[in-house]
Amino acid sequence: MTIRQAVSSDTESIIRLILERMDWMEQNGIEQWNKTGYFLAYPAAYFHQKIVSGDFFAATENGIIVGAAALFHQDPRWNDGKKALYIHHLVASTAVPGAGKALLLFAQQLAVRQSIPLLRLDSQAGNQKLGDYYDAFGFCVVGTCTEGTYQGELREKRLDKLMGS
Repeated sequence: MTIRQAVSSDTESIIRLILERMDWMEQNGIEQWNKTGYFLAYPAAYFHQKIVSGDFFAATENGIIVGAAALFHQDPRWNDGKKALYIHHLVASTAVPGAGKALLLFAQQLAVRQSIPLLRLDSQAGNQKLGDYYDAFGFCVVGTCTEGTYQGELREKRLDKLMGS
């Protein structure tokens, strides 16, 4: 699996992957993107703009996009002024086990290379399966956030030990 910066022509593939994940959520009784007006908050133009600005990364296998994530240096849901790398829109194909983990590891390695001590994300409150996934990767719940109908848990992973501090 290769992870690279997404390019403009990846927009449709990334949106299709998100739609596939939403279908999977629906089939598995998980309420997250499929229940919170995700594409009302983040229309196709948003994804295209974030891809063009260099904020999106794509995981590929045999030239096919099997996962994606946006990585930001700021996030309005966190206003504590701490230096962190924020993961958003993490999506992975259900047909390719490990794509999500590969993107999380990529984000972690990028943060360490940039001397960023915190890796942060938010996840749907009440989604136990996703919470367990992030817990296993070392993300701790440190707060909550609300945006429209979205009720989230703010999670962070400290990277100090990986940076030798």
